[in-house]
Amino acid sequence: MSVYDETERASHELALAECEGMEVIAYAILKLSYAAESIASAIRALGNADAATPMGAIEAYGSVMKDGMGAIADAIRETKQ
Repeated sequence: MSVYDETERASHELALAECEGMEVIAYAILKLSYAAESIASAIRALGNADAATPMGAIEAYGSVMKDGMGAIADAIRETKQ
């Protein structure tokens, strides 16, 4: 769940959209923070079958590497026989 709900986010955007000067910088920073929050949320969801685990993507990569290395080892064993 995001830090801001959609209603609160929309009210901030409406209030800042009409601003000038330094307020425009504040608006840009607010938009960047929403983007960073979305990126962080997507990274958290990198898991096995979209499981929100911190190590999910690494675990999936490790599993693929293990299978690939096993296939290489099997091929080496076959050539030695």
